Amino acid sequence: MLLQAVPSSLTQIRDSGDCTMNSGSCLSASTAAMATITGSSVALSVCSSSNTSARPASLMDTRVCFSKKRDKVKKRVIWGIEVAEVLQWRGWTLGKEVTKNLALKNVSLKTQKMVYRPPKTKFFFTVIPLPILLSPGITFTLPIIFRPLEEKEYVDQLWFEKEEGMFYVDLRATLPRHSLICPPSLQLPMCAVGDTAEAWFCLENVGDLPTFFTWEFPSPFHILPTTGLLEPGQASYIKVTFHPLLAILYEVQATCWYGEGSKQKSSIQLQAVAKCAQLLVSIKQKRPEDRDAEGAQKVLHFGTVAVGCTVERQIKLYNPSAVSAPFRIEVAPDMLAKDHAFSCPTTNGIVPPGRKKLVSVSFHPETLDVRTIDYLSIMPSGCASQTLLKVVGFCRGPDVSLQHNCVNFSWVNLGQFSEQPLWIENKSDCTAYFQFAIDCQESVFGIKPAFGTLVGKARMTLHCAFRPTHPIIYSRRVACLIHHQDPLFLDLIGTCHSDSTKPAILRPQHLAWYRTHVARGLTFYPPDILSTLLREKKLEQDKNGALRIPTEDLADASSPKYPLISPMTEYFFDGTNDIAIFPPPVSIEPTEVDFGACPGPENPNPVPLCLMNHTKGKITVVWTHRSDCPFWVTPDTCSVPPLKSMAMRLHFHPPDPNCLYAAELEAFAVYKVLQSYNNIEEDCTVCPSWCLTVHCRGHSYRAALEHPVPQYSLHAPKLFPAVSAGEPSYRSLLLINKGSMMLTFNLAPQSSSDISLRPSSGLVAPRAHQIFLICTYPKGNSWKQHLFYLQFNFCPQYLKEVSMQSREEPLQLKLDTSKSVFFKPTWVGCSSTSLFTFRNPSRLPLEFEWRISQPYGKILAVQPVRGLIQPSESITLTWTFSPLEETKYLFRVGMWVWEAGLPPNTKPPATTHYMLRLVGMGITSSLSVSRRTLAGGAGELRARAPVGGKAPGARLQEDKGWEPPSPLALYSLVNSLRPGLGKPGLWPADSGPQVKEKELEFGNVLVNSKQSRSLMLLNDGNCTLYYHLFLEQCSPQVVDNGPLALQLDRTEGSLPPRSQDTICLTACPHQRSQYCWKISYALLSHRDNKAGKRQELCCVFLMAVYPLLSILDVCPVGSAKGITRKHLWRLFSLDTLNSYLERDPTPQELTYEVPTRHSTSQIPTVFTHLKLDFNFGAAPMEAPPSVVLLALKNRGVVSLDWAFLFPSDQQIDLELWAQQAEFDATELHQMRVQDNCVFSISPKAGSLSPGQEQVVELKYS
Repeated sequence: MLLQAVPSSLTQIRDSGDCTMNSGSCLSASTAAMATITGSSVALSVCSSSNTSARPASLMDTRVCFSKKRDKVKKRVIWGIEVAEVLQWRGWTLGKEVTKNLALKNVSLKTQKMVYRPPKTKFFFTVIPLPILLSPGITFTLPIIFRPLEEKEYVDQLWFEKEEGMFYVDLRATLPRHSLICPPSLQLPMCAVGDTAEAWFCLENVGDLPTFFTWEFPSPFHILPTTGLLEPGQASYIKVTFHPLLAILYEVQATCWYGEGSKQKSSIQLQAVAKCAQLLVSIKQKRPEDRDAEGAQKVLHFGTVAVGCTVERQIKLYNPSAVSAPFRIEVAPDMLAKDHAFSCPTTNGIVPPGRKKLVSVSFHPETLDVRTIDYLSIMPSGCASQTLLKVVGFCRGPDVSLQHNCVNFSWVNLGQFSEQPLWIENKSDCTAYFQFAIDCQESVFGIKPAFGTLVGKARMTLHCAFRPTHPIIYSRRVACLIHHQDPLFLDLIGTCHSDSTKPAILRPQHLAWYRTHVARGLTFYPPDILSTLLREKKLEQDKNGALRIPTEDLADASSPKYPLISPMTEYFFDGTNDIAIFPPPVSIEPTEVDFGACPGPENPNPVPLCLMNHTKGKITVVWTHRSDCPFWVTPDTCSVPPLKSMAMRLHFHPPDPNCLYAAELEAFAVYKVLQSYNNIEEDCTVCPSWCLTVHCRGHSYRAALEHPVPQYSLHAPKLFPAVSAGEPSYRSLLLINKGSMMLTFNLAPQSSSDISLRPSSGLVAPRAHQIFLICTYPKGNSWKQHLFYLQFNFCPQYLKEVSMQSREEPLQLKLDTSKSVFFKPTWVGCSSTSLFTFRNPSRLPLEFEWRISQPYGKILAVQPVRGLIQPSESITLTWTFSPLEETKYLFRVGMWVWEAGLPPNTKPPATTHYMLRLVGMGITSSLSVSRRTLAGGAGELRARAPVGGKAPGARLQEDKGWEPPSPLALYSLVNSLRPGLGKPGLWPADSGPQVKEKELEFGNVLVNSKQSRSLMLLNDGNCTLYYHLFLEQCSPQVVDNGPLALQLDRTEGSLPPRSQDTICLTACPHQRSQYCWKISYALLSHRDNKAGKRQELCCVFLMAVYPLLSILDVCPVGSAKGITRKHLWRLFSLDTLNSYLERDPTPQELTYEVPTRHSTSQIPTVFTHLKLDFNFGAAPMEAPPSVVLLALKNRGVVSLDWAFLFPSDQQIDLELWAQQAEFDATELHQMRVQDNCVFSISPKAGSLSPGQEQVVELKYS
């Protein structure tokens, strides 16, 4: 007998082949995946189920082909012989013999004997069959020759026979063919919507020919490479990319077409799951001013930050989802990217599942005294909603102040000097750079140090010196320039006396009078003329002592006072340029002189200067000259008549070659009459001197020599501060000389003409700094670029280009929703709201106000009506619409916008007007009850019915002539209610309710039971209704304001348009009666919080019933067969029983609503007034039992449970120690009756549906 089916227990498959990747094949029926995370993608490498292989890093995005050994042979072990499963010939040629060896190895521990049969076909043959003996571990090689005669596939078998049975080896010769194999399925990792997941698998050419392939795949999958060529024995990594757009389960098939005409195919099932990622944003280390409430807009406050400093705060991103959550963070688009004070270096990233990521947000302000607001959008990939984070910060600059605004040196003798201390203080936390605009070497006044740095909360002592060179009055107003702050001004005054000349002594009070006289135009008159006018009563003194024109000459005109001038305005318009606040009494031109290159040996030609006297008095001009200064003016002293000019010359003589020179020359002009104090009649006529300055520069470098290379840093902002139309905009710049040589600078001529830079030239000492103030008048609402160039060290090659931008900030807001607001239809008397958002795209804080006309005041309201909106801030308003009548409303409401920060009760110089269109509709509507609810379509409802061991509905009548043994009590018990039963006498017991419109029927409900029904309110209108429900019990009457038998789960609510709401009604009747309730409603008004007129909604009916059980018939059987039915009816007192079963139970009878063991006595307490006998009559001993059959019927409309309870059925089982030790005669007698089963009932309990009957057997034996 040939054994061709080999038992599985005797067969073992082995793989002796080898692969370039691992010892197993890259392809198998099941694939295992190993995940790697790269960037925002998840990568998988697919490998054998029995071997794990890692994908090389170089295979990330490119296709890699590798060769696999083709001559591997799968072997098996059968009955101790290891042999190949198949012997295969490939690549053979017609007419040529091809020999392959079949190896048989004995892997058992005993000698194996076998014989073999030659192949059946003539194409395969081997040596003459001989018995084979194999010792343990020995291998026998059997040559098999294949001789093809036709170009076709050949199949045969070589059979071997052993004692245990037979087995065979397949012999196959195949033609060259195309064959590609891939895994049957590939599971990609779970991926978030909008993210990308990747996986790889092997595609192997197991055929004999080079094969082209092409992949077809559905979206959202993508396969790379899509096409390619595989040589025989080659395998290629194929990359699958998954980029889902919907959060669903994807299971698709990808097909690889190959072969002749691409008619062959291999398929792979691609499976992937896409989920929506979620990110929860919270603030780390919250501050009191932060807002991080769930559901509200999150606000991240940076507080007050010093200008130029950077503060960093962090937010937490938590991913509660099961997939990685890629995200990106975007700053709200602004009109100019350079104006972004907030930055977030993390623009995108990934939060792994269940993990947190910290993201830093930085605040680097550059604009002083501005509350900066911006918005960051944290957007997860895919369909998840974004989080808008509002970031707020305030920029604070230095707060530098001087101890005094005036330093009075009093009088000093010629040739002497005076020195006084003065401290300067920085009250802010940020560092302050300061510089006094004075050349101390070329001035009679000196401040040491003239520049410096003040750290936060620091104070520095300055030393002010006065070294006069001529006996005159000296007065100079020096500006203290501060980076990121308006300049401060320091008045330096002093008087010099000589032996022959003693001018009037200048005091600070004279400066105050002088400023008042400037506003009144009196400074152009010398003191002698003013004294004459004062004597002639043409001038008078005010309460402060200043001169003024008498009020009689100018009726009702108040004397002018010196105005409040901003420090920036005073600094730029001091009279040295073409524009001045007040016309200068004395001026000089030019104020800046550039000698250029003066290498020598000859001195350059002097530059003419013109000094003009605009006053009506003779003045004396004195130049301050240092002996070693290369610049000087001739004549150094002169007198100028009234309204005349004087020509002077500016000389330059560089003492050393190859040097840079710059200086500020100073001159003082004073009325000549002030040269002697004897000429002063009135102290208020004393006028301080005027200080004139000329900035001069030059160098002595020869043309062939290279000028020193400047080493500096320039801190220049990109934008001018925001200003409204017609206002100047100022900025400060800081130049630091980092080299060891002096640095000269000057404003190049090719700079923009619409800016003003001061100082425009000068010299910076080594390691010192220079503060510039720049001013421009922005024009137009579009950004304009200003270019200016600073030239250093007199060399055109050392040119620094500075670019700044400015614009007039428009008084405009960006309104959403196309300037229209639509309200949903609103019930007359109620209100509806609509949100409206607008944004301030300018850099100025603006105030806005909505102006609603008086007729619309009761219909429209907005909150807030007026407010302040900061730059880049968005505000959401709430519009409230309260219609007064049923009609369509169309409103046009105006909003006025103006610049914030104006003084109270000041009319804005410019406003912008916006019109907003609002559309609403007032309608009337009412509530109704869904007909589906009225018809009982809410579904089947069930409620427990009261059941009891003490006869609800069953009464026992006391029989005074009755003697124990114990009576048998019949109790009717009810525990369930079938809904839809009609009222007795109205509908059949099995019919459904027939309800009228606006009526809700509970049907028949058992007394003291609960039943719920759903009342479905319907709003068929187009507006939301706010309602209040009222419940009134019509019958039976409520006694003593007791609780109603019907309860509503809620009485107030709102109902959106064309929607429904369900109110749960719970009924619990307490007596048998027909109940009726009326439900009405009133619509609530939001305007005055009052309820409208009540309107009837529906009526609710309920019939409260008890179960009704009756005895229909009685039949005697057995020994009682001779008793007539009429007599037996009387013996069992059935008329009495039926009459009591029709009555309502008393409260005592409802003590126990369910059959329960409640008594510890042998004779339980009877809670009914009815006691009766079931008398079976007399019967002889050992006679057949007397049997009585009772026919019970449920004559009621509800289902009922009934039960006959013996005393033992009502007793509680007690432990032996708790049982009563002694019993009386009655208890003993009753116990004997029960133990001997004298009376028995079958069945003892049951259930009856309405109208159903049942027979009960009562036996006496």
